[in-house]
Amino acid sequence: MSTWFREYRPTSEATGEPATVVVALPHAGGAASFYRAWADHFPVGWRLLAAKYPGREDRLNDAPTASLNNTVAQISDDLAALTARGDRFLIVGHSLGAIIGWELAHRLEQAGADLALVVISAKTPSIDSTLDPNDSEALARGLTGLDPLFATIEQYPELRDHALAATAADLTHLGAHTMTPQPIASRLLALGGNTDLAVPTTALTGWRERTTGDFWHRILPGGHFYLRGEEGTVVKLIRLFAED
Repeated sequence: MSTWFREYRPTSEATGEPATVVVALPHAGGAASFYRAWADHFPVGWRLLAAKYPGREDRLNDAPTASLNNTVAQISDDLAALTARGDRFLIVGHSLGAIIGWELAHRLEQAGADLALVVISAKTPSIDSTLDPNDSEALARGLTGLDPLFATIEQYPELRDHALAATAADLTHLGAHTMTPQPIASRLLALGGNTDLAVPTTALTGWRERTTGDFWHRILPGGHFYLRGEEGTVVKLIRLFAED
């Protein structure tokens, strides 16, 4: 059983043959279940692997990794068998997950993986963040402004404290990270919400300089978490550009 991934499949079991694998990477403080609703929208036979970061859900008692680079390395190691088998990969990263996905793309390319598409969601092409991991009250206010779901979590002190701690740890890693300067060679699709307070839609075009492959960007209705409720639309875009 994978340490780093929870698998969501549409209707069929994975076989021993090479497959199309969607590697989905959540936001700061996020968990694998963020991508649960996506599975119903992928073709039968595609595998959806959602990353399980330490310190949440079924890894609640696991200590955080030492750095974002360490997270990327461990995720890459967990995918090594699929890379060796010749699986076709699509990477999808939302917010903090976009930076993890960007770095993972470098590693998969270096390993000779078949990387069909990298999807960057709701993130500028830099490590900047509008949230301060060192001020819990300011962080809580920021999260409430970006994520309506956090307003519900705030009603439960234990859940609130846990969510803040996980988010702060992720953001601290992000702030200490230096992005790989070289562009990737894979095709890249940048997505964002038209009312996202953290990521101006114009900032997404900056990802064009981060790939030598084809580049597209699309804007959808909604804020920083525009993905919720738009799973079908987003998956259609991913399939379109992955299979173009």
